[in-house]
Amino acid sequence: MTSGKGEIIDQFHICDAPLSVVSLCRNLGIIVSNDLSRRAHRPTNDIVSKAYQRASLILRCFVPQNTSLLVRAFVTYVCPLL
Repeated sequence: MTSGKGEIIDQFHICDAPLSVVSLCRNLGIIVSNDLSRRAHRPTNDIVSKAYQRASLILRCFVPQNTSLLVRAFVTYVCPLL
């Protein structure tokens, strides 16, 4: 990945197939833009809606009487998003 404001000089190939040039790349959940700006980061609403969806799924899948299980599931599956 080439980053910065300079022009791309080389064309990269895999098995004689040219690789396309992209302005955004997601790697391990982190979005990196070619100019390293912050405009490409996910808005807060996207993060909160994914966390809400996972929390709702946890409540639907597990028995609500077992609060320790609910807390462990929340910490494991929802907190890493936040």
